[in-house]
Amino acid sequence: MVMKYTMDKSIKECGPKTERAKDFLEYVKANYTKVDKAEMATHLKLLTTTVYDGVSGVRDHIIKLRHYFNKANEMKVELGEKFLKWLILESLPASFDAVKLTYNALKEEWTLEELMSIVVQHEVSLKKMRLTPLLL
Repeated sequence: MVMKYTMDKSIKECGPKTERAKDFLEYVKANYTKVDKAEMATHLKLLTTTVYDGVSGVRDHIIKLRHYFNKANEMKVELGEKFLKWLILESLPASFDAVKLTYNALKEEWTLEELMSIVVQHEVSLKKMRLTPLLL
């Protein structure tokens, strides 16, 4: 098989001695399929430990969390959207407590887009309140 000349020695030597490329590729697929538990753990760790730093915008923070959430789901970790919304709210500082209380008090569920919009609006109003004393 010509393809054995182009592959890494470690893969070539630990595989079975086959004459057909198809058999060898099936062996490689069965034994070297990427299920990177370390990568999955990294995305889950980032998802659960990332907190809003106040430097970047809250929209960027939510997009970052959503990215980690989607990566985890791609790796067959089934997390629901409710969990993501809860995680987003938990990652926000105390200055966003009014949004958290409102979300928890309402019977209706906000979509992720609605949550993002409301949190961004709250961030804008917080920035305006910080600038108001400076203008006086």
